Amino acid sequence: MEWWQILLLIFSILITVFLFSVFLDIAMVITFSQKLERRVKALSIILTEKKQLICLCYKDLESYSGKLSEIDESLYKKTLALNTESLEAEQINETEKTLRDAWARLDFAFEKQGRDPKQQEIVENYRDLNANYRQCTASYNYDVTGYNYWIKVPLASFLPWVLGYRRKEKLN
Repeated sequence: MEWWQILLLIFSILITVFLFSVFLDIAMVITFSQKLERRVKALSIILTEKKQLICLCYKDLESYSGKLSEIDESLYKKTLALNTESLEAEQINETEKTLRDAWARLDFAFEKQGRDPKQQEIVENYRDLNANYRQCTASYNYDVTGYNYWIKVPLASFLPWVLGYRRKEKLN
């Protein structure tokens, strides 16, 4: 074998390895991007269920006490106005904070009036939803870590950037 043939062989091996790493990088970015979309849909479903449960509790509280306080009324209206059906990842933290604030007021009201068995069941349902939310958030954050890694892989990071994949933030 001549020297130029050896150089050509080495060069072709390097090009092959580079192309393989670029294709692997793009495949992983797409995989993680799809996982993140599914996680956001799951979080939207959980937040929708939380919203429905909180609205039900506000209706029960209103029927029990006659009229909601000004703070409770504003939280109830704010909760009703939330669009939890099709959330974007950036909206999840704010939506969850609003629902958490509304639940804290409701939980306080339940404690003040004493919980009946129906309210105790509602509290247990909310705790289950909260546990599911935390699990889904942890999975989302884990996938964000993988996604952010693969869009920054050296030698291949230019292609995800060109294709519009940008760094994502973790949820709280």
